[in-house]
Amino acid sequence: MPCRLFRPAASICMFILFFLLAAPAVKACTLWAAAGNVVQGGGTIIIKNRDWTPGESQRLEIFRPAGGYSYAALMATREIVKSTGRQEEIDRPVAGINEKGLTVISAAASSLPRRDRQAAGGNTKLMAQILNLCATVDDAMALDRSRFRGPLFLMLADKNKIAVVEIGLEGMVAWRTQTNGVLYHTNHYLEPALQRFNRSIGESSTARYARIAALLQNSPTPYTFSDLLAFTRDQDAGPDDSIWRTGSTPTSTRTVAVFAVSQPKSGEAEIYVRLLEEGKPEHEETYSPDSLLQPAGKRQ
Repeated sequence: MPCRLFRPAASICMFILFFLLAAPAVKACTLWAAAGNVVQGGGTIIIKNRDWTPGESQRLEIFRPAGGYSYAALMATREIVKSTGRQEEIDRPVAGINEKGLTVISAAASSLPRRDRQAAGGNTKLMAQILNLCATVDDAMALDRSRFRGPLFLMLADKNKIAVVEIGLEGMVAWRTQTNGVLYHTNHYLEPALQRFNRSIGESSTARYARIAALLQNSPTPYTFSDLLAFTRDQDAGPDDSIWRTGSTPTSTRTVAVFAVSQPKSGEAEIYVRLLEEGKPEHEETYSPDSLLQPAGKRQ
């Protein structure tokens, strides 16, 4: 598994304030992928369980940038009210696949306090840039290092290779790749050189990481797409710490989407999307790349 590294009352109130500022965000995701001889028929499988608090809207959107690859992205939208009273909409991609089959999924680096992540000045267009410019995992790894800014975890897959990139502070970036085996990630740094950025590892991140590891290690190979999709519904650790999170309170973080892609060594890829929005029935759909990426007026 090769790795590449780039380099009194007032007192109580102050303590509470410090704790609230330093605590990692509860938003989270679980990512896992398999490649090569552990996948039935070869190829790759990549899956993201997206966790967030209620209130966001999600949609699949098709992008056809000039001079780049077309891609489909799972977009998440939420509205925030700033201290000035101005309301602002934040719209961002959280997973996607392009016309060449390169898939990218993301997870927050929640082991760093939110204030540190925001102060790092990240590249908010990184996922879109990868999908627009790259046909393979190797292409993404060859992008200029300056694009990889701001604490974040990404998992990527093409037909032959899977990869995880951990983006830390101070320009630190670490890649891990696999062509015959599995990769998995939650919301804390794993690479030894970046583990110093784990200011506070959440209980949920630890529990989900251990559980997805156990599921992958204890399940017979080669895996099918159905085998790995079954893990998306695992509730072994209860409402707040499972891979499939239902939330212990109405405002708790819970699983709000699944985005998964199977790319066999030969034959057509399969894209699976499941959306769970507050007040709406669960929506589940499977696409081929052609059916998803064709013009919206022609999509079925």
